[in-house]
Amino acid sequence: MYQRINSGFGRRLGLAAVSVVLFSVSSCGGDDGDSSADFCELATKLEEESPFENLTGDESPDEVKAAMDEMVKDVNALDKSAPDEIAEEAALVKEAFTEFADAMADNDYDLTKAVQSPEFAELSEKFDSDEFTEAGEKLDDYLATDCGITSGS
Repeated sequence: MYQRINSGFGRRLGLAAVSVVLFSVSSCGGDDGDSSADFCELATKLEEESPFENLTGDESPDEVKAAMDEMVKDVNALDKSAPDEIAEEAALVKEAFTEFADAMADNDYDLTKAVQSPEFAELSEKFDSDEFTEAGEKLDDYLATDCGITSGS
């Protein structure tokens, strides 16, 4: 899953969006005793049915905005359900996703325009950072061990 984050920005925005969201799936903080099960259920749903899965770059801004709005809702749900052991990593990913959503809005949900914007260049650097890489590895481990979701699934 995290591997898709690093390669997502090298391909196109649709894949980048999937990467950010799937990474977000494995992040976020909660305190409910059943949070691990809830978190894994939400992560599995997003792995199987991401709103960004079929973005090709040919969508209208309204279609992209609809996918972003749905993903923001999903990321917020994940944030509330994630177990404490990945809360720190979750905060990092939620921040990155928020920046991603803001960059899309700033570029009028135009995929081509957004990919070429300075905000996306900055996000790409953030995703390539050691901090993000380490968080991604921890989240991937959690997803594989506790949720049964692996990077290639």
